[in-house]
Amino acid sequence: MAGTPTRTLLRIFPLANVALFPGIEIPLHVFEPRYRELTKAALGDDGRIGMVAVRPGHVDAMSGDPPLFEIGCAGVIRAVQTLPDGRYNIALNGTQRFRIVGEPPRPSEQRFRTVEAILLEEPVAPREQTASLRIRVERLLRAFTDDPPGDETGSDRRGVLADADDVRFANAICQYAELPVSEKQALLEANGVGPRLERLLEILQFHIAELQSAPLGGSETVH
Repeated sequence: MAGTPTRTLLRIFPLANVALFPGIEIPLHVFEPRYRELTKAALGDDGRIGMVAVRPGHVDAMSGDPPLFEIGCAGVIRAVQTLPDGRYNIALNGTQRFRIVGEPPRPSEQRFRTVEAILLEEPVAPREQTASLRIRVERLLRAFTDDPPGDETGSDRRGVLADADDVRFANAICQYAELPVSEKQALLEANGVGPRLERLLEILQFHIAELQSAPLGGSETVH
């Protein structure tokens, strides 16, 4: 029988163009006053920050409290550089997905948002299933990510991932692939490494088909 879901309060950092995945580290430059306040509060506590994407069509409301996706990923600050003017450079390591279930009123003096969230466990998929899916993803990635001459970043990153377990492999590809945030959100919402790899396959297949069907000469169809 599954245990009772863990509920927690999370300080959240909403962004329009970033989705964080468990086990993956991202750099963040924190400059807005409310997120400087959030970072300072996190550093004075457990270092946790909840990353969550803003729903499409509400990017213009970023200065307020725009609607958010329900699923995000908590992270822990692993490294921090405090700049003289109060800005921060931080490295945030993804720890666990969460689902937002409420947003309590915040104190008048607090500028950043806090949500009530349920921490989500990652189901374990059979190794033979994830291994097969991983092989198919790796084949598509070779077709999808041809590195420009002299640019070794992509091949170096894939070399490092060759030794990663299936969970880290899937989450790292989802994190680093140059995909729209809406597609990354769909990958984040996939419940476990098996469904995440399956969804990643569908997305890569779509983009490869799109590239192959693009007209020569860069012309575009106008709708």
